[in-house]
Order: sequence, then structure tokens, then C-alpha cells
Amino acid sequence: MLPRHRKLSLSSEKEDHAARHVIEQPHDREFASTARATILLLLKRLHSKRLISLGTVLVIVTVLLAGCQDDSPPPLKRVLDDEVRTYDGARDSVVRRAYVQHEWQPVWLTKDGPTPEARALLRQLCEAPNEGLPRERYNAQGLIDTLRSAYIDPVDDDKAQSDSLRRATLASADIALTRAFLRYANDLSVGRLNPEDVQGTWHVDQDRAATIDVFEQAMQEGVQQTLDDISARHLDYVPLRQAFNRYRQIAQNGGWPTLPSGVTLAPGDSSETVTLLRRRLAATNDLEATASDSAAVATVYDGAVEQAVNHFQRRHGLEINGVVNDATRAALNVSADERARQLALNLERHRWLPENLGQDFIFVNLMDFRLNAFREGEEAMEMPVIVGEKDKQTTAFADTMSYVVFGPYWNIPKSIAIDEILPKVKDDEEYLAQNDYEVVNAAGDVVDASLLSKEALERYDVRLREKPGPGNSLGLVKFMFPNDHDIYLHDTPADHLFDAKTRTFSHGCVRVESPDQFAEFVLPDDWTEEKVREAMNADERKRVRLEKSLPVYLVYLTAWAEPDGAVHFRSDLYNHDDELRRALDEPEQRPKSCAQLDSFLQKLDEAANENDGLLTRVFR
Repeated sequence: MLPRHRKLSLSSEKEDHAARHVIEQPHDREFASTARATILLLLKRLHSKRLISLGTVLVIVTVLLAGCQDDSPPPLKRVLDDEVRTYDGARDSVVRRAYVQHEWQPVWLTKDGPTPEARALLRQLCEAPNEGLPRERYNAQGLIDTLRSAYIDPVDDDKAQSDSLRRATLASADIALTRAFLRYANDLSVGRLNPEDVQGTWHVDQDRAATIDVFEQAMQEGVQQTLDDISARHLDYVPLRQAFNRYRQIAQNGGWPTLPSGVTLAPGDSSETVTLLRRRLAATNDLEATASDSAAVATVYDGAVEQAVNHFQRRHGLEINGVVNDATRAALNVSADERARQLALNLERHRWLPENLGQDFIFVNLMDFRLNAFREGEEAMEMPVIVGEKDKQTTAFADTMSYVVFGPYWNIPKSIAIDEILPKVKDDEEYLAQNDYEVVNAAGDVVDASLLSKEALERYDVRLREKPGPGNSLGLVKFMFPNDHDIYLHDTPADHLFDAKTRTFSHGCVRVESPDQFAEFVLPDDWTEEKVREAMNADERKRVRLEKSLPVYLVYLTAWAEPDGAVHFRSDLYNHDDELRRALDEPEQRPKSCAQLDSFLQKLDEAANENDGLLTRVFR
């Protein structure tokens, strides 16, 4: 704030100090030096003649200097403006906000070289394949080349032109580092792809972090800590990533042996093929290496091998019988490279999940045919389930369960009514009565079966439903989380289907093996096992609301890892792995050493020391 108008006497030293206070604001220091001398002379002459007060002089000088200042934006802002015009999307608005918050100063680069956070980011981008992400996506090599131009390339004869070019290059490099961080953090947080774009049967809302907040967290807490926090948000993600890198390393080292086709192996067998089997099981820690190393037992299918085969079968969702049959041999012969790719695809799916699943929730992995119920963050129940047939696939999505219906009707979907039931009704007019079906109007009132037709069903004038009872397709209870997919959990009268290992038998809904136990879990505490069974077997239909809504996640995972390191694989029955692989268009994950990065950073430091004067001038 300028001082009020008043007369005072100043010595030359005080005059010089006052002039400096006003003029050392312009960006051009050479201009500031010339202006200071002129203003000092003006101050002395006017003040000596008592023609004007110092306050008035200061006002005049301030106005003059403001008009003389270089109004062009700082180089960083100018480059940013130029680059943002060529890009679309939210990320560039975040870039702009980031530099506004930092007053258009470089956030990654200094005259002494890249900051420690810039170095951490470069290393993370170099090691992006460890997360199943391609480093090419973040242009890590391009960043290194730009930094080399900014810090290491020789100086041109024209100093002004050289400084201008180097300043612009540094600005571009700083912006490129910001963009790379935002893209990498986003990919790590919510995945490279929008799941609904690539896999139309995945509809699970994500908790998307505000990217400007993530950027600021990195600036305050460090890049490595911020990215580690993102990776560790799910307990299952870290062991899955570790498994991926373990299998990728096995593949890079040549993989594992394969078994000859047509050979069945069982306990008690002895052959050279058993030696191959031992090596194969040891490669994935199903068999302890010491057991496979013993020459005396190398060809014998003994108890240790049988236990290892059982462990392998359990991890792959196969029938556990200790015998290497066709299905087990096929799973053993899938290459390490293919398994690593499968793990990478499921790393992407894990990134699609919300950051916080909740403390109490239901988790159903469709390809494992299994339901897991959690209470206060701990698994409290698990049971087998049945999911949709291959041509009637169960959609992956999330919603909240709000009520339970005992003695439910089955409101038959229009497609099933038209395609499957209506032709049978035309062939047999008693079909509806024999199967406990009835025709109802839009209000839910039972109407005469003669009103049933394809046209009436398509117009929703009428619909079909199955009456409650032990033979009802939904069984004796259903668990409702209203959704656009018309999918829910329910009982089934066809209990024998749970004996199958591959349980794709439904029209899309999820059937649970133990509905009474599941009802006791989701309902209020006063619903005991006895009370649940009474409601299930009662003649009347009963609807019971949950005390609080319960999140339900139906997900599609073909690979996951346990905290103890055990890695599980399942078949891609709906062919979603192939869809995702094509969408990612993943490049070959060839290993590259990060030692080159260390060498480059060392050269960069040396160049920064040698060019200290130049860089000080450029960064001023």
C-alpha cells in the first residue's frame, strides 16, 4: 500500500531505498536497473526544489513503471496456454489449476536439476510395467529426451535465443511431468479404461479422487507415498500385483515345463513325466522345491505330489481329486506369460472397484461361483452360488440390498415369457396351470389366460408370474436390491446343481446355496434361524426391510491373490478377458532396465553444475 501524501526530507540512501521498494517488481531486471537511476535523479531534483512531495513522486513512478513492465505472461504460462489449446479433456484444466495454485512456477524442475519428486516420478514411470501398465503410455522416454535438451544440450552462440529456447523447453518438460503424473495416478486409481465402454456388463460406480487433490498430496507428502497410498487402497490389490510380477519374472526366465498331451497321472505312478510335473508344480510353489530336487523320488508320484496337485486344483477351481486328468493338465500347461497377462487384466478390474467397499457388504465373484459376506470388515460367511448361462450372462454391477421377500412370486421377464413359455402355452393350454403360472395385468391383478399374447406382453398390458411355493423358480426367499438389470439373489428348488464345479445355470440372477443362513445374516438380530425357516415355509407372502441397506457387489474376476501369496485363476466363461485385452491393446511387456535412468540423472546433475550460471539466468 502506498504511503499517504506528506512532506519529508530524505538522504540519498533513504531515497535509494524508497525507489527500490517501488521498482523491483518488473520482470526485466536490466530495465529495473536503468529505471532506478532515472528515478533517483528525478527524486533528488524535485525534492531539492520542494516542488512536489515524495508521496506524489512515488505514485507517478509506480504508474510509469506499470506501463513499462513486460505484460507477457511468464514462459511457463505461455507454453501451457499454447499446449492446452491442442488438448481436450478434464486433465488439462487440472494442469492449469495446478500451476495457478503454484503461481506459475515450475513444480518439478529447478536450476539444480529435477527435484527429488520429479526423480521419484520418473522412476515410477520407468517401473510402470510392475503395475501392469505400459511405460509407453506415459512417454517416459520423451520426458528424458526433453530434460536432456533443457539441461545438457550445448548452448547456442546467440545467448538470448538460447535462453529463450531453453526456458521454453524447461516449461514444456515441467508441464509434461505434471501431465504424466496425473495420467499415471488416474490409471492407478480408477484404471486405464472406463469399464462401461469396454465391458458393457460391468456397472460398478467408482470413487474417483479429485485429481487436483492427488496432485497437491504428492507435492506435500511425496510422489512415492501418494502413489503407494493409491495402490494400497484395496487389501487384495497389493498381493495381486506381487503375484503378477512373480509370474512375469517366471515368464522372462523361460517359463515352466509343459506336460505331454494325452497323459493321465495318478498317485503311485512313476515316469519321466512325473519329473516334469514336479518341476511344474515347484515353479508356482504348489510343491516345495526340496521335494522336487530329490533325485531318489524325482520320478515318483508320491503323497507330496498328490497334495501339491490338490493345492493346484483348488487354486484353479478344478475338481480336487489329486489326479492329473485332462482339465488339470490343460491348466498346468497354460504358459507363465499367459497367466501374467491374465493377472494384469484383473489388476485393471481391481482398479475399477470403489476405493471403499464398506464395512458390511456382499461380494460375489461370478467366475468363482461364490458369495462372501462381510461384517465390520471381516469375512463372516461364504457359500457357493449359481450364475447366468453363457447366453444369459449375469451382469457385473453394484447396488444396495434393502429388503427380503419370503414366499416370492417370480415375475417372469418379458423375453423369457415370449421366447420360452408362450410357445409351450400354444402347444398345451394346460401348461400355465400345471406349472403354477398366472397372467396378471399392469396393476398386478390376475386376469384370464386368454389375454396372454406376444403383443400384450410387448405392450406390458399383461405379464406372467409364477405362484409362490416350494417349486417356485426363486425358491422360498429372494433378496432384493432393485436395479436396472432385474437381477437379485434368491433361493432355488434345484439344489443338485450346486454339485457342479462350473455353475452357469440361471437366466441371469444369482442363486444361493444356503438361503436360510444368508437371510439370518442380512436381517435384523431378532431374526433367528428358527424364525427365518418359519417364514420361508409359511403360506403367506412376507416382505421384511433390512435395518440398514447392504451394499452388494457382483464382479467378474478371473484371477486374484490371497494375502499368503496363493494365486487363484478361473476360466473366462463370458469371454470378457478377450474383450478387455483387445481394448487395452497391450504392448509386449519387454523388460527394460532402470539403470539407464540412474545414469541419465547423474549426467543431468553434472550438466546442471557446469551450466549453473546459464540455468540461474534461465530460472530467474
